[in-house]
Amino acid sequence: MDSICVITDKMHRSFYEALDFGEERLFFADLKEAYESLPSCDFSVIALDSGYNPQVGLSLLRKIKKCCVSVPIIFLTDSSSEEVVIRAFKAGAREYFKKPVDIRELQPLILSMIKLKRANSATRIPSTTICKWRDNDDAVQLHADLPEGLLKSVRYMNENLTERIYLDDLAKQAGTSKFHFCYNFKLHVGMTPMQFLTIRRIERAKILLRKGGLSITSVAYMIGFGDVSEFNRQFKKIAGLAPSAFKKSQVNKELDSLAG
Repeated sequence: MDSICVITDKMHRSFYEALDFGEERLFFADLKEAYESLPSCDFSVIALDSGYNPQVGLSLLRKIKKCCVSVPIIFLTDSSSEEVVIRAFKAGAREYFKKPVDIRELQPLILSMIKLKRANSATRIPSTTICKWRDNDDAVQLHADLPEGLLKSVRYMNENLTERIYLDDLAKQAGTSKFHFCYNFKLHVGMTPMQFLTIRRIERAKILLRKGGLSITSVAYMIGFGDVSEFNRQFKKIAGLAPSAFKKSQVNKELDSLAG
């Protein structure tokens, strides 16, 4: 059975109690005493709600990430800025939300993280989606039986999107030479490892651009692009429009929903 840890203050606890994860256990830890009160790092997902004090949350995030390296952490806050977003991702947050957050968005995200972590513990993966993070139109989906080594490389990509990733790193995760890694990856996934990595980064970019408040330069930096022009080129190639146009379309959608 998987377990989810929610770190928050008592005032916001009722929101998370409404989350429904079936048989998965929900564990709560108080924001002020979380680091000392966590019984272990044996969680599938940690949701860290920093409330109106993101600096406290960021400090706690860094501490938890040191001992719970492989646990995905979702960072939530009521008080956000571009600097806070960047620092949260650099500190190890897998996802970031400026509150209020829709429970219909948070719950499936946590469940998808649990599925990916569960799949990673298996030697091989059944014929199903194991990398589906958002809407079907945006998600990279992996089908067919994926060998354990390739799964480790995919997980490494997901956990290090903000860093420079080289084929040597991915082949090492898979436990094979670069040649065999690239051959097996394309055989099972249908594209090269670097193509897959670029698509995952553009998916993350879409999520960040939807949240608003971030410049395109910051988003490019946060997902591992050192060159903004290359980010713009890859984004348009994969998404069909430039990052600036995508960001504007999301603002228009939000205004239309408010008007309706």
